[in-house]
Amino acid sequence: MTRSILVFGALLAVASANAQKVKPSVRVAPDGFPVGQSTPEGAACEFARAFIKADPGLLKAVCVPSGEIGGKQYASFLSSLSQGMAAEHAKKTPSDGHPQKILSCDAMGRLSKNGPNSYAYAVLSLKDIGFVDVVTQLPKGRKMNVRTFVVETPKGKWLVFPAPQLDTILSDGLNQEKPTGISFSSKYRLVKA
Repeated sequence: MTRSILVFGALLAVASANAQKVKPSVRVAPDGFPVGQSTPEGAACEFARAFIKADPGLLKAVCVPSGEIGGKQYASFLSSLSQGMAAEHAKKTPSDGHPQKILSCDAMGRLSKNGPNSYAYAVLSLKDIGFVDVVTQLPKGRKMNVRTFVVETPKGKWLVFPAPQLDTILSDGLNQEKPTGISFSSKYRLVKA
């Protein structure tokens, strides 16, 4: 009987350990949101911070480099985005549409259509794709929800593709997907950066 109790106890311990899988960790900035490019949510928040800080260098670091996806139109788009950011940085008062801070960040959602995922893996050699909804505060207390399209490189680095409309095969159905409605914080163990 004692042996049965020990075996049963061991089985319960294994089941309990499996039920409480350890969450991966994510570094969070002082603002409480993910930082870095080791997670899709981190890349999306860094993209938002590039606008908040009007920092073209951060924008360049977090976005897919021109020439990899989106062709010549994407290179032009990225250049104009960077120039606009530099102009915003030079202003004394932020524009009405300029984000001030991050208010919320959802966990990454996935595209439900198979085509974009297959195209990402087979043609572009990406490990993963998805979207992250980030809500920012604008001047005068207004809010803006930004759906950020994210891609994972073969080396595991997450990047933002800020012009998904330039590759309709890759982003097919992006804007029809429902928000996950799940905060990033429920998916990760938070570690202060």
